[in-house]
Amino acid sequence: MKIRKFKGNSIREVMLKIKETLGEDAIILSTKRLDSGVEVLAATDISIDEEPRKKIDLIEAVKEAPPEPEEEKGQIDRLLVEIEELKKIIYRQVERQKELDELKKEIAAVKSLIQGVSIPFAGLDEELLPVYNRLKEMELDDKVIGFVMSKVAEEELLPPRAVCEEVLSKIIKTASFAPKEGVPVIFSGPPGVGKTTTLAKLASILKLFEGKRVSVVSIDTYRIGAVDQLKTYADILGLDFYTADTPEEFEKVVEVLKDNIILVDTAGRSHKDTVRLEEMMAFVGRVEDYVLLILLPYNLRFKEAVKVVEGFSTKKPDGFILTKLDEAEVYGLPVNLSWYMDVPILFVTTGQRVPEDIEEADARRMASYILEESQ
Repeated sequence: MKIRKFKGNSIREVMLKIKETLGEDAIILSTKRLDSGVEVLAATDISIDEEPRKKIDLIEAVKEAPPEPEEEKGQIDRLLVEIEELKKIIYRQVERQKELDELKKEIAAVKSLIQGVSIPFAGLDEELLPVYNRLKEMELDDKVIGFVMSKVAEEELLPPRAVCEEVLSKIIKTASFAPKEGVPVIFSGPPGVGKTTTLAKLASILKLFEGKRVSVVSIDTYRIGAVDQLKTYADILGLDFYTADTPEEFEKVVEVLKDNIILVDTAGRSHKDTVRLEEMMAFVGRVEDYVLLILLPYNLRFKEAVKVVEGFSTKKPDGFILTKLDEAEVYGLPVNLSWYMDVPILFVTTGQRVPEDIEEADARRMASYILEESQ
């Protein structure tokens, strides 16, 4: 943070000096009436990485300034409003950063766990061996397999496959999708995962089958084709469509749409692209609350899925959507995700048709995919 002291005959004169020296983003920290005029303490380059309490204490100082002449009172009032808005943004960012730090710790723990040594199952009963081999083939994590097989071995009456399906269905976490008016739903994930198409499917269901007021927003400033595709869907469905090129525009759009369900399409990028992640964080940082959905291909290897979740999380995800079930050849991902992460699976997509090829996540059905020899 850079802090400078400015003096002048009037607050207007000092404000001009501050603007010329520190720029439009300068923040007033305190004002003081002098015999010769006015003294103002101003700052710039405020980072959310600084100690938040210290920053808030500094900007509170402006409230203790001496009374200003009537012609300057309006300007001071506006400054106080801006300061209050800054405080809200700082507190919001700090809270989200804490949540993100906790998520990173959880993901680090997951990485440590899945790097363990494979669990051997020598000498399995002939009746149990096919189940074990199938779980390995479907790329379930070794620790999950160990747990499932122990439960199967304990059961003496029911067939191993039936017991295995029951145990797997209890492991898989699912939840219903219940978006709220005015709270943006952010669709995030790697390129080609199907964010735009999935968003269109859910928009169709919400409007045509549930009668909801739905608006679609794109903050994808990179893929012109994706924006055009989403606008085409919106036109067909009769949905309001907006684009936001800056965080400030996004904030205004969300405010305008506060009575609607807001579905937000984001740019496809690599999970290693930290620059675009920071850009998305700047957008969502402008709103009070949002729902984060991360889309993953159904047959993605679990170790890679963990990296994707880490790279696309602006906070702890509120749900997963697993896409391209129709292209999958292995089906262990939902079990692995649920075993290690406290995040529910909301939907599974099964093709490109809008809105037909999407279904609510069903734990028993996903468990059955793992055990069926043909899909």
